[in-house]
Amino acid sequence: MLIMKRPFSIIPYLVLVLLLAAAGCSKDKPAALTNNGSDDPVPPDTISNVRIKLAEQLSFYGIYDFGQTWRTCAVNDGNATRLNGYMFARKLSVDEKKQVGNRLELNFTLQARYDGWDRIAEFGYIKTPLNYAGPLQPDSVWQERTGIARFITPYFLQYNAFNKIDYSFDVSAFAPDLRSTDKDVWIVYQVAANPTYTDPTKKDTGFCALDGFRLDASFLSNGSTANDSTRYFRNLFSCNITGTAQVSVSFELAKPVRQLTAYITNSGHGNEEGLVRRNTVLVDNTQKGNYSTKVLCTPASYYDGINPNGAKGPGVTWRYPTRNWCQGGTVPPAAVLIGDLPAGTHTFTLDMTRVIEAGGVARSVVAPIDGNLEVTAFLSGVQ
Repeated sequence: MLIMKRPFSIIPYLVLVLLLAAAGCSKDKPAALTNNGSDDPVPPDTISNVRIKLAEQLSFYGIYDFGQTWRTCAVNDGNATRLNGYMFARKLSVDEKKQVGNRLELNFTLQARYDGWDRIAEFGYIKTPLNYAGPLQPDSVWQERTGIARFITPYFLQYNAFNKIDYSFDVSAFAPDLRSTDKDVWIVYQVAANPTYTDPTKKDTGFCALDGFRLDASFLSNGSTANDSTRYFRNLFSCNITGTAQVSVSFELAKPVRQLTAYITNSGHGNEEGLVRRNTVLVDNTQKGNYSTKVLCTPASYYDGINPNGAKGPGVTWRYPTRNWCQGGTVPPAAVLIGDLPAGTHTFTLDMTRVIEAGGVARSVVAPIDGNLEVTAFLSGVQ
């Protein structure tokens, strides 16, 4: 989603300061902060509009850079650790974890460089023992991550007039886990770049200057920073699935949980891009719900605008009749209500075997994965 922001003006604030001064407001006895206009003071663990910077001008190189030339390139952001040519990890400090409020936004800007294609990109996090010195292995990180935001890069290059796009995700569900005091928390971000060098303005300035994309990112934190013991959260899995289209995992509940909901993010790649599946969620072998993976890339004019370097003919790219993601679009999770569960051991199963549409034609067949599916899932509820 493209976010348009109003320009900030300091004039109203100067006027307000002058009015307060004229009214004789005391500077040494400020009025107590109030909670949403009430007379009750704001609790000391409440914060407002705190920004936690996660990434600044990070460069993403080729997924096929098997010679690892990316190792010779400087990392612009000293707080980030490059894990490979297209993945970074950044540990939250103790103070930053204390600033995570219960209303949390992930905001980021993707800047076009020299990769004009649609690439999968995602934010997530992993947890390690306290003071873990590494190294972090990219494959293990990707398999163990809790996915929090996925998107697909637009068809754009740095010479296009439209060469930056802003995204915003509500990631409040993850706030309690991000505050963990018994583990280190690493924010992980990947943009699967592969610079194609089709930009006519490209100059022979060396490998490191020809990155695929650049990224700036931050959390915007509001509300209470206190942990709510009634909230239940559990990451289920992060899988890159080929072949068999079913995943089952066991999970333990120490106490009963109410209103338990599964949030599942999936995107198909390879020939799976043009298939729609009807996925079914089962808990303890009982069906709890199902959902279609189909998305509509509408209005087409919006996607035309954010994909200046993409083909815009009928029936291609975002106009293709069957899609499960859109170029430049986000990949939102599907929510399936599981309901109330008692304490004990349970089994969660995601059945993705049924294809219901291909190439705009309805069908109903059981079929293996044709390419690969990137799937992440987590549970959230009240205990």
